[in-house]
Amino acid sequence: LAEQGHLCCYCMNRIRDAFQGMKIEHWAPRDRHPELDFGNLQGACSGNEGAPRREQHCDTAKGDRPIGLDPRSADCERRVRCSIRGELIGAEVDAQRDLEVLNLNLPRLRAARAAALLAVQEWAAARPGQRSRAQLEAKIRVLETPNAEGHLQPFVGVVVAWLRTRAAQR
Repeated sequence: LAEQGHLCCYCMNRIRDAFQGMKIEHWAPRDRHPELDFGNLQGACSGNEGAPRREQHCDTAKGDRPIGLDPRSADCERRVRCSIRGELIGAEVDAQRDLEVLNLNLPRLRAARAAALLAVQEWAAARPGQRSRAQLEAKIRVLETPNAEGHLQPFVGVVVAWLRTRAAQR
């Protein structure tokens, strides 16, 4: 949890407790990679475990299926975009398939991502004129720094990606 800022490796929602609501995700399925490799382990939310399959997400929806999207990779930001409505969109067919396997576009996840984006957009528009590149980059640094409890803001990845795009346009 500490390494990930208390966020799920896939949906980026808050994981509240290591003993309830958290799973240890094996990014490369154990049946294909049985050796213990700590680099293959990540914290994932419960993914609505126990709910009907169509409402499950993250590791619970993925199960033992392999995916190519590695949330630890910086390449993930290039391969996945987030619409203003909070929908995750794969930049190529394989990435889109992985998003579907993880079921990351459930309505409540889309709504939460959209709310996080709206909050940063309102911050960016709060001053007359535009925020400078330096201000946008400073905001990115703040968001990428865990708070005193070691927590990152839920959905920080999509918020930071939006800010980076705006900063690059300045």
